[in-house]
Amino acid sequence: MIFALGIGLNAAGGELDDKVADVIEGVSKLVAAVCIAQLSLKIPTWLGIYPKKHEIMLGEDVTQRELWFNVAWNIWREVAEIGAFLIPFFLDEGAEAIPLSGIVGLLVGLFCGALIYAASMLLKDKRKLCIFLVVITGWLSMGLFTGGCHEIEEAVGETPKAWKIKGDFWSKSKFPMALFKPFGYTSSPTILWLVCLPVWAIILVTLHIIKYQRAKNNSEKKAAEADAEKV
Repeated sequence: MIFALGIGLNAAGGELDDKVADVIEGVSKLVAAVCIAQLSLKIPTWLGIYPKKHEIMLGEDVTQRELWFNVAWNIWREVAEIGAFLIPFFLDEGAEAIPLSGIVGLLVGLFCGALIYAASMLLKDKRKLCIFLVVITGWLSMGLFTGGCHEIEEAVGETPKAWKIKGDFWSKSKFPMALFKPFGYTSSPTILWLVCLPVWAIILVTLHIIKYQRAKNNSEKKAAEADAEKV
C-alpha cells in the first residue's frame, strides 16, 4: 500500500493536497479512537475482572478475530499517515527521510507490550493492572478522537482558539510535550477541541458503567441459577 501510494504521488508530482491529507489523518484517527475504546472496554473481561458470558470461552477464536480487527485498523491509520506525509519526502530526498523516531517507537511499543504481558502473568490480583490499562487506553482513545476531529476541522475551517500557551517547551510538536500529544494535549486548543475531549470521556465512562452493570447482573443471574439447581 505504501509503495503503490508513493508511486501514484510521484506520478502526480509528489504532492498531496493539504486538506486531503488532513481529512485522511482525521478519519484514520477517529477509526483508531473507536478501536482503542473497544480495547479499553474489553480489558476487564480479558483479565478476568468481569465474569465471562460462558464458563468456557467459545474459544480464543473470537478474541483473536477481535484483536486482528483492532490491530488491522490501527495499522491502516499508520499507513495512511506514512503515505500522506513520508512517501513524497522519501521519493524526493532518499532513504534518510525515514525518521529514527519510527524505530524508537517500535522498540518502545515492544517494551511496553512485554511489560504488560509480564505483569499479567506475575500479578495475582489483576485489578490494579486492569485499572491502569483501562485508563491508559481510554485516555489514548480520547486523544485520538479529539485529534481526529481537529484534523478535519483544519480542513473545513477552524473554530476560534480558546487560548495559546507560548514557548517551545509547551509546543505539542517538540519534546517533552510531544509525548502527550496522542493523549489529547495541545498548547492552543480550539473550541471544538475542548468540546470533543470531555464528550468522548463521558461516552467512554458511560459505556464502562453499562458494561460493569451488565457483567454484575450476569454474575448475579448465574449465582441465582446455581442456587436454584442445588435446591
